[in-house]
Amino acid sequence: MVALPGKEAYDDPLCNSLQLKEIMLQSITDDITESRRHIKKAAEEKLKEKLNVICAKGQYTYFAYTEFFCQAAKDDVSCYAFKPL
Repeated sequence: MVALPGKEAYDDPLCNSLQLKEIMLQSITDDITESRRHIKKAAEEKLKEKLNVICAKGQYTYFAYTEFFCQAAKDDVSCYAFKPL
């Protein structure tokens, strides 16, 4: 479990920030492009972080070297956001 300065730690193997998870779940729609844009914008505004964001229909796996990350899904849209090292 890792906490970045100003970010609370959250013990979940798919997501280590409760704030980011909440942003993602509020931002995911049935449109993957719209979801990606909303997550990126909200994270920059609320967390003051520039994140890489990937969204797709259905499940997928992804590996990234990062200390700040979250994977969240709503219906059949899954998104992964992370801060590159």
